[in-house]
Amino acid sequence: MRRRRGSVRQASAGRHSEWLALVEMSGLMFSEPVLEEKIGELPRLEPAKLKSLRKAWDRYNLRPGMIPADIHREWIEFVLGQLLELQEPRWRTGPRMGERFVVVLPELGQTLAPERVLVDLDDSPLMLFSVYPRGMNLEVVPLFGQ
Repeated sequence: MRRRRGSVRQASAGRHSEWLALVEMSGLMFSEPVLEEKIGELPRLEPAKLKSLRKAWDRYNLRPGMIPADIHREWIEFVLGQLLELQEPRWRTGPRMGERFVVVLPELGQTLAPERVLVDLDDSPLMLFSVYPRGMNLEVVPLFGQ
């Protein structure tokens, strides 16, 4: 039995709604038509994965003093590794990353270098990734020497 094109689109839109429900409504906003156009079909969220996501999110949002010091990094590792399934072979870190992603800005007294780089199958960079402290205001540019 053949599925009609409309039913495939409806199923895909439903999955986009599931994923969008996981995103906080502050910061960048996405719409289902944009996701459909740019990403296409998203995988269905498995109940076990959704449950572990909620558990990890609740743990991440515990009061300070009730959480381990590295909860921010733990949350990021959970999202990248378990939720998105972007495992080690796809990442370049430390010496495996090399110097090609480091940018020195002497006029600003800064060196920009990602912590890790997500690469494609042909080792082309897809995403440069850096972790900043939880609560850091990313809209304020630090002054030279501070």
